[in-house]
Amino acid sequence: MAFNALLYTSLTIFILGLIYKISTWFSHRIGASAKDITAPARVSAAGRAILGVIFSQKILILIKALILDVVLQKRILKEDFLRWLMHVSLFGGFALLLLMHALDRILIEPLFTDYYPTLNPFLFLRDLFGVIVIVGLGIAVYRRFILKVPRLKTSPMDHYAIIILAVIILSGMVLEGVKITSYIEFQGMVENYGDLNDEGEMLALESFWVQEFGLVTPNVAGPFDQKLLARGRDMHETNCAACHSSLRWAFTGYTLAKILNPVALTLDRLGSSNFLWYIHFLACFLGLAYLPFSKMFHIIASPISLLVNAVTKNGGRSARANILTRQILELDACTHCGTCSLNCSACSAATSSEVLGNEYVLPSEKMVFLKRLAAGKDPNQQEMSTIKEGAYLCTMCDRCTMVCPVGINLQRFWIDLRHYLWEHGIRSESLIKLQRLILDSNNLLGEPNEERMKWGQKVDLAPVRRKTSRVVYFVGCVTSFFPATQVIAQAFTRTLRKAGVELVFLNGDEWCCGFPLFISGMKQEAGEYIKHNILKIEDVMKETGAKDLVLTCPACYRMFQDGYREFIQQDLQFNVFHSTQYLAQLITEGRIQLGELGRRVTYHDPCDLGRNSGIYEEPRSIIRSIPGIDFVELTNNQERAYCCGSGGVLLITNREMSLEISAKRVGEVLETKADFLVTACPSCIRGLTMGRIRQKARFKILDITQLVEMAGETGGV
Repeated sequence: MAFNALLYTSLTIFILGLIYKISTWFSHRIGASAKDITAPARVSAAGRAILGVIFSQKILILIKALILDVVLQKRILKEDFLRWLMHVSLFGGFALLLLMHALDRILIEPLFTDYYPTLNPFLFLRDLFGVIVIVGLGIAVYRRFILKVPRLKTSPMDHYAIIILAVIILSGMVLEGVKITSYIEFQGMVENYGDLNDEGEMLALESFWVQEFGLVTPNVAGPFDQKLLARGRDMHETNCAACHSSLRWAFTGYTLAKILNPVALTLDRLGSSNFLWYIHFLACFLGLAYLPFSKMFHIIASPISLLVNAVTKNGGRSARANILTRQILELDACTHCGTCSLNCSACSAATSSEVLGNEYVLPSEKMVFLKRLAAGKDPNQQEMSTIKEGAYLCTMCDRCTMVCPVGINLQRFWIDLRHYLWEHGIRSESLIKLQRLILDSNNLLGEPNEERMKWGQKVDLAPVRRKTSRVVYFVGCVTSFFPATQVIAQAFTRTLRKAGVELVFLNGDEWCCGFPLFISGMKQEAGEYIKHNILKIEDVMKETGAKDLVLTCPACYRMFQDGYREFIQQDLQFNVFHSTQYLAQLITEGRIQLGELGRRVTYHDPCDLGRNSGIYEEPRSIIRSIPGIDFVELTNNQERAYCCGSGGVLLITNREMSLEISAKRVGEVLETKADFLVTACPSCIRGLTMGRIRQKARFKILDITQLVEMAGETGGV
C-alpha cells in the first residue's frame, strides 16, 4: 500500500511538473517581446509546424538528427571526448536500464516468451548497463571536482542530481548482492515455486546454491559431497533452471555478494534486503518527482531542442510564435555547461580586469539571467547595471551557437537581450550616439549620405560597352566611407566591368542596411531602414531590368538574406549574392581570367559570411583557382574561426576589448607565415588592420576582391 502511494504520488508530481514546464514554453517570453502573440496562438503554430514536419521530407532530417544528435550525441563528441563518454554512459545506460528493468513487464515480456529477469542475457545486461551508468557518474564527479573544467560551474542542484543517480544505481547493485546471499530470499523462492518432497532434496538444492550461486545459509557449509551436489543440480534443473541462470552472470551483484559473504547472515536477520529495496525505490521516486523542477529536465528538453533546431536550421523563416516558443524550450535545454563561454571569441581574448570582473561577459551567465527574465523575475538595479555592460561585451560572432552541445541559437538571445535593454531605456552613451548618427545621416559614420559614391571618382562608371549582365551593387556604409575599405568597391567594380557586368548603384538612396541598429537592440528603427532599402532596390530593378543584388559586406548580405525576411515576413523578389559567390561563379564560367601569384595566402572567415550565412567554400575556391598561390588555413577556421574583433558594435562600446580580440586573431595569422591575409568583409579589414598594428605584424591584408583584381590585372606581383 505504502509503495503504491509513493509511486502514484511521485508519478503525479512528475506529470504535473511536466505539464507545467511544457506550458511555460508557450506562455513565457523574454521581456515584453511579441506581446500580441498569445499562448493559444503559440500552441496552434507549434502544432502546425509539427504536422508540417511529419508530412514532408523534413521527417528524414528529423530521423537523422534523432540518430546522430540525440542517440549518438555527435555535437558533444566533436567538442570533448570525455564529456561525450560521460553523456553517452549516463543517457544510454539509464535509458537501457529503464527499458530492460523498470519497464520490463511492459516492453520486454511481450517480446520474449518465458521471460524472467533472472535469466540470461538479462542478468548480464542489467549489470552491464548499471556499470555504464557508474562510469558516467564517475566521469561527472571527476570533471566537476577533480579536473575542474574551466567555465563549468557546480551548483547544489548538480550535487543533488549526482547523489540521487548514484543512490539509485548503487543501492540497486548492493540490493542484488544482498539478495544473492540471502537465505530468507532463497526460502521464499522455494516455498513459492519449488516442488521438493523431503528435507534431503531441500538440503541438496541448498548445498548446490551455496556452491554455485553464492547463497549463505546457517544450515550447510562446504566442502560438499559430490553426490549431494549432483542431486542438488538435479533439483535445480527440475525446479529452478527455467527461471534462474547462473548468478555469476550478474557480475557486479555476484562480486558484491562475495564481499558481503562474512556478514550475510547478519544482514539477512536485519532485513537489509527490504531496507535497500525501499532506499532504491524511494530514490527512484524522488528522482522522478524532482526531474521536471531540476537541471535533469534537460534530458527531456535537450533532445527536443536538438530535433527542433535540425528541422528549422535550413528551413527558411519561422513563425514569430514558434521563435518565442523555441527560445523558452532552449532555456530549459541549457545545462549551464560553460562550453559557450569556453569558446567565446570575446572571453578567450579579454584580459582587462574591468571585463573579467563582469560575469555577464560569459554567454553561460547571460543565459542564467535570461532564464530568470523569462520566468518573470525582474532584475534588481545592480544586475541591470552589470548586464547593461555585459550584454555588449560580445562580437555577435555566433561561435557559441556553433559549439553548443544542444545547438541553441544563442545569437538570437543576445539580440533579444539587447532589445530588452533598449526598450527599457538602459542605454549607453555610445549606442545613443550610434542611433543619432544613423538616423540623422542614414549611414554609420554620420557623413552626408549623398557622398556615398565618392569612392567612384577613381573608377570608370560609364556604361559597359559589351554588357553581358546587369546587377545592383549595394555598397554598404563601411565600404562607402572608410578610405581603407573604399578600395574594395573600386576593385570589385573594375573586376566586374572587365567581365562584362554592368553595376547599378542606389547612390544617395542607399541607406544603412540596418544591421548595426538591429544587433544593438533597436529593432524598430532597423525595420524602417530595411523597408526603405527594399523599396529603392525594387524601383531600380524595375527601371534597369537587373534581377540580382550583389554585396561585398557580409553584414549587409545577412540582413538581406535573413533580417529582411524577419521584418517583412516574405521572401525577396530578387536574387542576393555575396561578392565571393558572384566572383566564384564568374571564374567558373571563364569570364574572369586569373594570372599567377607566387605568394603564401591565408584566409579569415568573416563571422557573418561563414557561421551566420554558411559561405565557406566559395572564398576558398577563388583563392585555390589562382595559379601559384600557396594557401594555408588558420588553426581556427570555418565554423571554428575566431572573430576579427569589430563585430557586434563592440568596436563602439569597448574599443580596447575589440583590439584584444583582433590581436589574438593576428597572432594566429603570424603562425602561418603568410604574405597575405585575405578576408571578404570590410569590417574585418578594419578590425584585423588594428590588430596587425598592435602586433607590429608585416603581412598585407586584402579583401578577396582585391586579390582577384591583382591576379586578373597583373598576373603576378
